[in-house]
Amino acid sequence: MRLGINGLSGLVRGQLHRNPTSGEVFIFINRQRDKTKLLRWEKTGFVLYYKRLEAGTFELPAWDKKENSCRLTWAELAMIIEGISIQQIQRRKRFSPKVGALGRRNYLFAGSHEAAQRSAMIYTFMATCKINHVNPYEWLKWVMVTLPDTKMSELENLFPANFAKSHPEIEPVAS
Repeated sequence: MRLGINGLSGLVRGQLHRNPTSGEVFIFINRQRDKTKLLRWEKTGFVLYYKRLEAGTFELPAWDKKENSCRLTWAELAMIIEGISIQQIQRRKRFSPKVGALGRRNYLFAGSHEAAQRSAMIYTFMATCKINHVNPYEWLKWVMVTLPDTKMSELENLFPANFAKSHPEIEPVAS
C-alpha cells in the first residue's frame, strides 16, 4: 500500500493492460485485506481514495482470471468499501431478484459515470424501501411533496426508514 497515484496508474497500465484514464475505478486491496485504495480518473485529474479498517477485513470480489479483473456495480463497490458482504446479501431472501435487477449489470447500461451514480442512488432508495416494508410509490410521492419545504439539516427525515415511522397509517408492504 505504499504506491501513490503514479505507481498505481503504472500498475494499471503495465500489469492490468488497462488505460488508467478510462474513467473506470481501480480497486487495490492489501494482503491483510484491511486497507484499500481506489484510483479513478476524473475530468481534470486522478482521484485516490484510501481507507483503513480499524476492525474486520474487506471482502474480495469475484475475480475474472480471463480478463484479469472484476466488474462491480457502484452499489457493490460501495458495499465492499463499507465492509458489507456481497455474497451474504445476495443469499438473503429479502433481497429478491426484483430489487437486484438494476444491480447486476447496471454498469453496462448506464452510459456515463454520472448516470451510473444516479442509478445506484435510486437502486439504494428502492432497496431501502423494501427493507423497511415501505411502498416505494407512496414514499416517492411523499418525498416530492415534502422536499421543497425541507431544510438541508432535515433531509435525513425523508429516508424510507423514517417515512415508515412517521406514517403508520400507510399499510406496510410485505417483502
